[in-house]
Amino acid sequence: MLFYIGGYVLHSRAGREVHRKHDDAKSPVPADLHSVAGYVTLIPQLIEPVGKFGAVLYDQTTFDGIRGWIRIGAGDAAATGMLYGGYWATRSVLRASKIYVEMIPEFNRKILELDLVIRLRINHPLRVGIAGIRLFKNPAIRHGIVLSKPQLKGVTQV
Repeated sequence: MLFYIGGYVLHSRAGREVHRKHDDAKSPVPADLHSVAGYVTLIPQLIEPVGKFGAVLYDQTTFDGIRGWIRIGAGDAAATGMLYGGYWATRSVLRASKIYVEMIPEFNRKILELDLVIRLRINHPLRVGIAGIRLFKNPAIRHGIVLSKPQLKGVTQV
């Protein structure tokens, strides 16, 4: 199953990539502050419609559990060991909450890799679908899509 949000594809299961040493040298280009200004003015307008959708989604779903694994490394063996120890200290609480996640520590590099399957049962999918359509038709959401991907066809700026 694939989800498309704002022109971006969100996969339900990510593929594992091989870590290469030269990948660490590539750093993302810092954001232009002028491009961020549009998002800052948009955030207050998004709170109400996203909150309404979240409320419908919360009311109509039942949590069944989480399964998967996390590979984590802080770049420092001591910090990674503290994270791993904290995981083992809370493991019984997680399992009691139907969260079955295994942690794999990486002591020699910085990494955060997740492979999680979150199971939710939607009681009334039509209600969630209608709320999603209302959310997508909201002018503030459409404006956010245009800001994130101005070359996207079929979406007009309001």
